[in-house]
Parts: sequence; structure tokens; C-alpha cells
Amino acid sequence: MQNNHGVYLDYFASLYSSQYSIAADITPSYCGLEASRLDAIKKEFQKRGIQVKALILIRDPLSRIKSAVRFNLDRKNYNEGIGSGDQEYSKALEKYYKNEHCTLRTNYEAIISQSKQVVAKEELHIGIYENMFTHSEVLRLSTFLGVELNAQYASVKVNKTIGIAEESTIDAQIKAHCADIYDFCFGAYPITQKLWGGSS
Repeated sequence: MQNNHGVYLDYFASLYSSQYSIAADITPSYCGLEASRLDAIKKEFQKRGIQVKALILIRDPLSRIKSAVRFNLDRKNYNEGIGSGDQEYSKALEKYYKNEHCTLRTNYEAIISQSKQVVAKEELHIGIYENMFTHSEVLRLSTFLGVELNAQYASVKVNKTIGIAEESTIDAQIKAHCADIYDFCFGAYPITQKLWGGSS
């Protein structure tokens, strides 16, 4: 699928049937896509009679970074910014937060800006991880997707990190490194200032 985008597009088109009207693909890696690429994907799906919507979930950068390090260490995934063979959480974290893999996946302003160039306002949903499991947010997402509300989804967490992303001595450094991201989110989505613990 990575080498032949036609296979990717045809696969998702094949998922539709009389039983299934929604298909989705989600990964932080999509944060690296530019508007031209997003537009090409949208147009190719439209040729197949498929409506495209964009769903972007943002999370406190510090929490996202620490969770990503723990998640990848637990799975021994050394392909996304964790040093090959790294096992110690603190050392892996120190390397990761400055890595291009981390920057790409945490630059919310970029992917939101790129997406707004491609999809209409009603086709774009911005969610915040810290409150996405509330009844009101599940309802908002359900409405966006055009599906019936199922409040039980608020209690289901998929791919939950196994280990605990413990506090580190460089938390303040990481927040300072991500100051521009915090400033953007606090301005564009003021509730993040409350959910993420104040100013950057």
C-alpha cells in the first residue's frame, strides 16, 4: 500500500457494502502530509464515489511524546524515532522529543492548516484527546460521522499504552521545546489551556 497508492485506495473502496458505510485509517504519520497530497487522496476517493472527511485528534504535546516513547519501547519499535536497542525510558525520551519523527507527529498547526486547504469546514473534525471520551464529545463525533450515538464508546480505549509514561526530569524542557505548539492550540482551541495545564 505504501508503494502503490492505487492499492490503498481500492482497498478502502472494497470495504463498503450494504452493511458498512464507513471506513477509516488513522495514524499520527498523516501529520506529515501536505495539502497537495491530501487533495490527491480526496480526489481519488471521489472518483470511486467515496466522500472524504478529515478527523484530527490533538493531545497535550508532552503527554503525546511520553506516551509515544513508552508505546514504542513496549513494542520494541525502533522505526519512529526511538534509538535502535534503546530500553531505558529516560534516555529514549531525551532523544525522541528532538527527533524529526516526533516533530512531524506533534505539529498540529501544520496538519490542521493543510487539511483546511483541502476539506470544507463541515468535513473537518478537530478533537482533543483529553476530553474525547466524554458523552458530549462522543455525540459530536457521532454527528460528524453521521452515525447513531453509542455512549458506550466513551469507555472503550483501543491501543492503550501498556506501560506508564512516568514523570521525567526533562518535562519542562520538552514543554519549552513545544512552546509554539502550545501557543497555537491555546489560541485556536482555548479549552486546551485548561485540559493541558496552563501556559507553555
